[in-house]
Amino acid sequence: MPARSNLHVKKIAVNRDSVVLDTASIVPNTFKIVDVDSSSYRLDFVKAILYWKQKPSVDSVSISYRTFPFKLNSVVQRLSYDSVINNVYLKPFEFKQDNEVQKGLLDFGNIQANGSLGRELSFGNNQDAVVNSNFQLQLNG
Repeated sequence: MPARSNLHVKKIAVNRDSVVLDTASIVPNTFKIVDVDSSSYRLDFVKAILYWKQKPSVDSVSISYRTFPFKLNSVVQRLSYDSVINNVYLKPFEFKQDNEVQKGLLDFGNIQANGSLGRELSFGNNQDAVVNSNFQLQLNG
């Protein structure tokens, strides 16, 4: 199997103001356009986009360049926020708008509920920590 090269030789049309050349980033100082002055275009090496300052008189040009094996400004993340929020077991509590009636954190219908939730974190002098929680709930109806 022959070795893959990162050298690309293409013929591109000159009908638009900008052209996306590749999905990978271009190695600087390797980009060349045959018979076109370098002052008539601008190249974004990272995004691999060619911007024409002054279009040549021909309808297509031949280009050559080398690419990195990856895109330099690619977004890398393990999980997107959308995938995490859709896989949460319990939906978080959302407060209502001002014009909507809010029934509280827990909705029991016609049953009246009162109560409190408390958390306490204590540190001792022997570097031990104690977490206390209390929950009081009173239901009427």
